Amino acid sequence: MKLRTLIVDDEVRALQRIEKLCQKCGDIEVVGCLSKATEVMDFLANHTIDLALLDIEMPRINGLELAEAMMDTYPSIDVVFVTAYDKYAIEAFQVNAIGYLLKPIEQHDLEQQIERIFKKKQYRLEPESQSKMVVQCFGGFICYGPNKAQRIKWRTAKAEELFALLVHHRGLPLSKDRVIELLWTGIAYDKASKYLHAISYYIREALFEYGYKNIFLRSNGMYAIDRDQLEVDVYRIEEWIQQASMQPLTESQMLQMLALNQGDYFEGKDYGWLNGQDVYWGNQLDEIG
Repeated sequence: MKLRTLIVDDEVRALQRIEKLCQKCGDIEVVGCLSKATEVMDFLANHTIDLALLDIEMPRINGLELAEAMMDTYPSIDVVFVTAYDKYAIEAFQVNAIGYLLKPIEQHDLEQQIERIFKKKQYRLEPESQSKMVVQCFGGFICYGPNKAQRIKWRTAKAEELFALLVHHRGLPLSKDRVIELLWTGIAYDKASKYLHAISYYIREALFEYGYKNIFLRSNGMYAIDRDQLEVDVYRIEEWIQQASMQPLTESQMLQMLALNQGDYFEGKDYGWLNGQDVYWGNQLDEIG
């Protein structure tokens, strides 16, 4: 398998040099070379690519902005930035780039990056866990890997909070702007946007580690979770409450509900977007009990 690759650089000589390096690499098939960032999205609409090698400093739209637009629409594309300046390294990884190469690029540097990409793609192809991810919302917020053997570890508190927010919204998509409004109130939009991209990457990596590849969904500026892959205490209790409005619950269902009621909704979590939901759920469970 060769990586179908698009090269974008506004300097013609740099574009030609990168293309020659790619042609020497047996794992790359160059499918396009563009000198204008503004042409990239039209190109992607008509071509399938696996890898984009992007210059960062380009006129009208820089490589960081271009990568963000690309990955919002085509999240499976891997991006490697190619630049003469190392000052962009942090920003590059905040938009989920897989690599960062400094000009002038050497052949072995490119080949090392390609090796990393193939390793990551192989990781993505490993069999997905057949067990649903178990999520506990009552008595805290805890996510478990397959068979509830291990707690999933989040790299940052904000990564955990974003996932909790999406669980709270029952799989309904939230726009990027709404997520930023809820999680980074008072922070400059550009900075908050970089934070969001970074923690989105952290969430995907954490879930991949436990075999969950498609629970966290990001597409066209919208964020959501696939609730069909989750076993969530609050979702199960909601189903029972809806059933109880039509007919009494069985003794077994009541016992299961009591077992799931481990405490307050998101107990111990100071999430500003809860809006009294902990009190609401306490009242609902008291009424059923």
